[in-house]
Amino acid sequence: MAEETEEPVSVEPATVPTCFVISPISLPPHLSERYGNEDDHFRHVIDNILLPSVEAAGLVPKSPIRDGSENIQAAVIKDLEDADLVLADLSTLNANVFFELGIRTALDRPVCLVWDGYDRLPFDSGTINTHQYEPPPSYNLSITIAAIALHIRSTLSNTESRNEVWKYFGSSQPLETSTGLNAQDAELAAKIDQLTALLATSADELKLRLRSSFGTYRAVLMRKRRNELGMGMEDLARLSGLTRTQISRFETGRSTPRPVDAGAIADALHISVDDLLFGADGDDPSPQQ
Repeated sequence: MAEETEEPVSVEPATVPTCFVISPISLPPHLSERYGNEDDHFRHVIDNILLPSVEAAGLVPKSPIRDGSENIQAAVIKDLEDADLVLADLSTLNANVFFELGIRTALDRPVCLVWDGYDRLPFDSGTINTHQYEPPPSYNLSITIAAIALHIRSTLSNTESRNEVWKYFGSSQPLETSTGLNAQDAELAAKIDQLTALLATSADELKLRLRSSFGTYRAVLMRKRRNELGMGMEDLARLSGLTRTQISRFETGRSTPRPVDAGAIADALHISVDDLLFGADGDDPSPQQ
């Protein structure tokens, strides 16, 4: 009797999340001097910082630079809809980037925001944690990529596949569709109503809600760790090569340290950069009551 052979079991390969990068590409003439008259500045940022950071975070990057004869607008819209995450560089406050960010937000899909710190971000986009990176040529490439990669992983793990705006301010109530709209249109209409109400919220009330939602982990951790080591602000400033004013702004949450400054602060406090920027799993730096 012939022996029966078992059929090989096919295993579906694990799906790797994708990340679509949206970023300025060309440099406006009035900003040329700011970026050292390098017309390809943001192409360098895309190729040397943003795409490698996505790969370092374990995602498949999709570049915003399009070649060939494809319909660019259609391809961008498809990537905005399909990507597991969108990494948006808000540097120069580029209109196309904000337009694409608005589309992604309307789709209630997660975004991860970065910028080079030159321009003050609009208040509305400030509701989402935005990582400031050190731009070329003064940047430390390995530190910059590692910090953005951590920011990407942290964002992806905390979004629950939703956009931060809808996650914190959206409605969890079932949608009423008796108006004649289909479910998808009714959902979009409800979200537009919620955004309208949010924009009508007073600035002071919104700041309080955001402070409660996003917390001040880094500021609390810095003060707690500095006090544990018996340091004053002047001591920490001296050891990290910064000024007392900078330390004060970081500890009150008014400023976010650049990656290179975060590294210096972490060394002075004898903690890792990961813990300083994003916190250790399960760690709560809040003062004990």
